[in-house]
Amino acid sequence: MLTVRVEPHPFFQRKGNNLIVRVPVTLAEAALGGRVDVPTPKGVVSLHVPPGTSSGQKLRVKGHGVAVKDGPPGDLLAEIQIVLPKQLDDAAREAIRQIDARHPFDPRANLRW
Repeated sequence: MLTVRVEPHPFFQRKGNNLIVRVPVTLAEAALGGRVDVPTPKGVVSLHVPPGTSSGQKLRVKGHGVAVKDGPPGDLLAEIQIVLPKQLDDAAREAIRQIDARHPFDPRANLRW
């Protein structure tokens, strides 16, 4: 009897023929948009993050997933993860408070407990 265990990849997670990679971005990159480098099995690609992108949103890179013999390759799904600095000074916290006051919304409005 033989037992084979495959270690998970440090960056990619497989879902069918698609690959998922978590991409950390700054608050400014998510809010204002920008370009970020994303690893793929074929090498690094530059991906456009649209303005107003939220954590958890997935951006598709067509054809950069798992290659298969008898069909088209899967896609790479870049899952955006907004990462904030560990330490914010008083001015930064105040700027965030001002943005929050100018653009009030409830991100949990559609949740039913």
